[in-house]
Amino acid sequence: MKPKNSLERVLAVLEVFSEERLEWMPEDLMRELGYSRPTLYRYLKILKDAGFLMSTRNSGVTLGPKVVEMDYLTRRSDALVLHGVPYLKELTAAYSCTAMVLRWYGNKILCVVSESSTKNPISSYPRGRPMPLGRGAIARSIMAFLPRPRLLPLVERNLADLQSVGLGDTADDVLKSLKKVRKAGFSGTIVLTMLTVFSLKEANSSMNVT
Repeated sequence: MKPKNSLERVLAVLEVFSEERLEWMPEDLMRELGYSRPTLYRYLKILKDAGFLMSTRNSGVTLGPKVVEMDYLTRRSDALVLHGVPYLKELTAAYSCTAMVLRWYGNKILCVVSESSTKNPISSYPRGRPMPLGRGAIARSIMAFLPRPRLLPLVERNLADLQSVGLGDTADDVLKSLKKVRKAGFSGTIVLTMLTVFSLKEANSSMNVT
């Protein structure tokens, strides 16, 4: 969606950073965002002064220390993290596993906290790394509990991935498959089920999902 005002245009600069592109040169940002040089440099100064961006040695920009500070504050204030940790500790005490609590964020699913009782834990999705929306039991379980007006656009945007994992050939077919998941109350392995059900209970409260 194209930014509609100056605030959205400033925030759009932050949106271009990703795991695949951690550093940007100003010229590349101008091409990517369609901003003029004066406009871009004005936005970069605002974001640098606030600590959201910082300069690199080769005159590029990357995310700044304010992002780290806000992550620390989020860990101390996020109710999903604060209330989820005792459940994770209980789960990892009972099973040798890595347990995590997830949050729905826009069109993404993020791990917000995890605990592990395995000897050498390895996770493909540590805190903050988005999980694929169209694949996996976690995504299916969360999507199954979303109201139809919110779910249908997600299904349509991710239909190819959902088709590839056998959830249906059309959007209606996928909705029927997700309805079965909602009725069953889980999807995938027992560990994923326990974590996802907990996440859904907390998410329902914060997002008013019914």
